[in-house]
Amino acid sequence: MEITLIFLWIILTIITGTIGSSREIGGSAFLLSLFFSPLVGLLITFDSRKKSTVEYERKSIQNQMSIIATLEKLHEQTKMNSINHDDL
Repeated sequence: MEITLIFLWIILTIITGTIGSSREIGGSAFLLSLFFSPLVGLLITFDSRKKSTVEYERKSIQNQMSIIATLEKLHEQTKMNSINHDDL
């Protein structure tokens, strides 16, 4: 009976680690499952975001920052043009 429980524990821990590898938690999911329990590891793993979501958010923020930088440059150019026209 004990060997069956240990075997089940290890199998569920490996499954949790595999699921965690595609999420932000990574390999820590395996360690959490191994030391606490596969159920705790699964709960924490499913609570973490998917790597694809994190990557999408990072790219989105980078795009927004480049748009802001472009708009700031345009604003500065517009200010310079209006100053030059006022001098005339």
